[in-house]
Amino acid sequence: MTAKIIKALGVSAALGVAAMPLTTFAVDPVTADATVNVTINPSISMALDTESASTAIDLSQADLTTMKIKAKVSTNAKGGYTLKLNDKDTDTDLKHASLTAFKISTSAATPTAGTSSWAVKGGEVTNWAAMPASNGTALTLKSAVALTNAVINEEETETTYGVASGNDLASGTYSDTVVYTATAVE
Repeated sequence: MTAKIIKALGVSAALGVAAMPLTTFAVDPVTADATVNVTINPSISMALDTESASTAIDLSQADLTTMKIKAKVSTNAKGGYTLKLNDKDTDTDLKHASLTAFKISTSAATPTAGTSSWAVKGGEVTNWAAMPASNGTALTLKSAVALTNAVINEEETETTYGVASGNDLASGTYSDTVVYTATAVE
């Protein structure tokens, strides 16, 4: 009889396990979060509407003669950009093409006929200023302004160059090279 009971219990036990629902043995799902990061690097570009501003003036011309150059800057830098201007080297004079004794000096004052001087203004520089040398403090034409809801696309800053001649200049072309520097600000 003991053997019959054990057999009966074995069959019952086997049937009981087989009859139990599978959900009782299911494992809870496991989750994991993942972050997707994309870094957009700041970029900046600049174009000048001309690579050379030119004019012709008469000796001791009664009026100030001006030339203009426009810088167009685009950037996605969240802090905006700065635009600066200075001379390419330490000599800020407009120099005669072949006669080194003749030059037009830069001046912080408004160039006036009879003075043989040149100056610049534009952007945030609202008064005539002398062209700073490459080793000096550049003129800030545009200070950084943080982006709000759009990137900066071809924002224009116009620079005016004023030249006056005296009666002490030889005929010919006088020139100097200036450098515009646009810097992205993060």
